[in-house]
Amino acid sequence: MATLVAQARLYSPHHLDLKRIGMRMLAVLLAFMCVVPVAAEPAYAASQTLKVDNNTVGMTSKERKVYKKIKSYKSKSAYREGKKWTNNNSYFFKGNRYYEYNGMYFNGGYGCHAFALKMSDLAFGTKAPMKTHRKFAKIRVGDVVRLNEYKPNMHSVIVLKVVGKKYVVAEANYNGTVHWGRVITQKEFKKTGSYVLTRY
Repeated sequence: MATLVAQARLYSPHHLDLKRIGMRMLAVLLAFMCVVPVAAEPAYAASQTLKVDNNTVGMTSKERKVYKKIKSYKSKSAYREGKKWTNNNSYFFKGNRYYEYNGMYFNGGYGCHAFALKMSDLAFGTKAPMKTHRKFAKIRVGDVVRLNEYKPNMHSVIVLKVVGKKYVVAEANYNGTVHWGRVITQKEFKKTGSYVLTRY
């Protein structure tokens, strides 16, 4: 579950562009902070994984569309279950696109965050707005959740389904691979969540 989010664009309180000085250095620093040795990762029981099927009961029409779009990539070779995906994989927004959290601005990332952001763009389109919040009880299908599961190490997932107070997610850099169907409870999100990135 080695992960990292790359901070790509920083601004002063007056929004002065620092011309990306030190951004890649920061990305390397974050990578160093966020790497979790495979040996330290927990073994997830089969009961904590649900099949990613065609059931869309309880979803709004928008959520249903987003779910089907993300799910469609599950069968593609680049994103199939068990496909190798590490911090060597990256994804950065094209053009002047970024999102803000806690006074910092991000335009992409590596590893797990790269996968989550790419799935988000594929599902919602690149023109969809990006907002962050910490209302973990308000998580919706397609939201990206940034977690501090193994402090100080971080991990990102994209939500596929909301089943009561449980969430079925898709993720990458999970033991160095792509994984579909892990179940995370709302309690876990509230306990370890850093923020939610939504496109609604």
